[in-house]
Amino acid sequence: MAERQTDQIDMRIVRYAGYLILLIVIILMGLQIGGGLRSEFSEKFSSFVISGITLGVGLLVISELAPWVRSFSAGGISLAFGEEVSSKFLGLEDRIAKLERSLTQQSQHSDGHPAIETIRAPGLDKPIKFRNDRHKGRFGGKSSQSGFSLEASFSGSRLSKWVTVVLKVSADQSILISPTDFVEFHLHDTFNPEIMTVAFHDGVAELSLLAFGGFTVGVWIPTHLTELELDLSEMPNAPRVIREL
Repeated sequence: MAERQTDQIDMRIVRYAGYLILLIVIILMGLQIGGGLRSEFSEKFSSFVISGITLGVGLLVISELAPWVRSFSAGGISLAFGEEVSSKFLGLEDRIAKLERSLTQQSQHSDGHPAIETIRAPGLDKPIKFRNDRHKGRFGGKSSQSGFSLEASFSGSRLSKWVTVVLKVSADQSILISPTDFVEFHLHDTFNPEIMTVAFHDGVAELSLLAFGGFTVGVWIPTHLTELELDLSEMPNAPRVIREL
């Protein structure tokens, strides 16, 4: 409490000093007009008046703006405006930073997927080699690369032609995953949508879907510039409906 009162007194002193300087200038101007000062001093007097007015007004401005700034430095003079004012500015900066982080993390589609403009998957610009399996050979041909791996598991009734396929992209512990990192799963063109986006959770991005017939999954991780590729029909644990259709 004592420190806060000291800051307020300091600003009052600055304000009073400004008024005093302006008062002195006004008195001297009155003497000059009344002929109380010799004319040979008129040039120096004019310069003095301008400097005095500038200094007086400057001090008044400083005293009024003190709640809005932390410090002022000019002409070799430096003034600090107290811990309370500085702490308010620091708190404001911290709140702004937290808000920016929050907006980044919450910038998502209604389905929870990040709504961020990203670099287009390079594989989409490569020529299609297989008409019935458009992504085969376009996403690098590797299921593991640059600390990321793509795998698939299958489940479902043998009597049904539909199989539940769980696609999972895992990141090594050495990979730094941010809250906004996500995976693009590029599926067969019979899926709608053909591209599905899934955010990482604890280093894993997982997508579950129903499918029949084998196809190649292409994966693009934009923030890490990494492509992965996996042909489901070539997996030894894939059910017959995936391997042969």
